[in-house]
Amino acid sequence: MRHYVTPIEEIQLAQKCGFLSKRIWRKYINKRKDSARKERWNGFLKKNIFKPYGFNRGAEILILNSNSKIVKSVIGGQIMQAPPSYILKHDEIVVDIVLDWARKIGTESYYFENELRSAPKVFGLNRYDKLPDAILEVDNARYAVEVEISKKYSERYRKALNAYAMNKGYKEIHYFTNSLQIKNSLLTASEEVEYPQTRQPIIFHMLS
Repeated sequence: MRHYVTPIEEIQLAQKCGFLSKRIWRKYINKRKDSARKERWNGFLKKNIFKPYGFNRGAEILILNSNSKIVKSVIGGQIMQAPPSYILKHDEIVVDIVLDWARKIGTESYYFENELRSAPKVFGLNRYDKLPDAILEVDNARYAVEVEISKKYSERYRKALNAYAMNKGYKEIHYFTNSLQIKNSLLTASEEVEYPQTRQPIIFHMLS
């Protein structure tokens, strides 16, 4: 019988963002052939390390099994709560963007919103700060990542950008969106709050 290799990287990623997406796993973690990859993914369930997310996602999205001895041995503490279903697509996009960016610039220092929310003081944040969808840290510089894929009221954009304007801890704020309308709304909001673009630039990225 082959020795089972504990999926440490998968457990650690699920602990950081609250779930493990098969699409993200295939893209960034698993490099096996299709048959071996399917066996490996199904093994996460058979070993009771992970369990399916919700009722309608099949086995495409997994969450950590808090009763697993393997999970407890890797995490050693409280299991990160999975995101609610209505923001799961958004959070999956965030994870994709962050992992892609982190690998390109060569950093392992990245943190998702639920990590920031669970221990804001560890990251030098307080309850008045705007918590980004994610943070990347490179060469003592901090970058905020925001993903906007659904239109919001203008006041929410103004509030977010005003909070960023008061926080001088970021080198850049990166907004990813799939909508020119959302981008234009953010640009308008930045003008209305007189956002300090030269000190802490906002950079926009269009999602395909």
